[in-house]
Amino acid sequence: MMNTLDRIADISTQQGETLRVEIHTGEYIALGTAVTRHQRLMDVLENLTSSYLRLENARLQFLDRGNAPQTVDSLLVSRDHIRIAIPYEEENAPEARKTHPRYIPKYPVAASLYMDSMAIEGYLHIREGEDAFLATQNLAEPFIAITEAAVRYLDQGRSLPFRCPVVIVNRRFVNLIALRPQPTDDVH
Repeated sequence: MMNTLDRIADISTQQGETLRVEIHTGEYIALGTAVTRHQRLMDVLENLTSSYLRLENARLQFLDRGNAPQTVDSLLVSRDHIRIAIPYEEENAPEARKTHPRYIPKYPVAASLYMDSMAIEGYLHIREGEDAFLATQNLAEPFIAITEAAVRYLDQGRSLPFRCPVVIVNRRFVNLIALRPQPTDDVH
């Protein structure tokens, strides 16, 4: 008989795609492979049929402990505790996404997001015709993607600053969103 966590993990790992991901919570950073039926990490995180993300062949580093990283065969991470997630996609993935049947054109908006433990600068992508501030408050989508992201922990001892093409942020942990002025092409 399967226990509850096994059933949750079983639901979330129906065979299909493998996605290499890095997960940051308030206590640790995990790097591993998610086995899922989805093609994008955002779809995995917004999958309401499972409260956990299962990572295989994972490396786990606790932030506040001096311990060496641990390698584990399998790891279940509660979606509610994920602060940011970083997909390691193929370089052509953004272009391939435009051919996805549910692709929605969006425009970039420069933004800074602040949480208790980190700051992220990059670009939010807002649906055409949608107000940027209203779009950031869309609670129906618990995660929001930031592209061309620069991430830094506010406590420098926890992790070094880094850049990555995409960071997926759990809105629940965001305390402040500042939309930065867009550069203009006009020369006066």
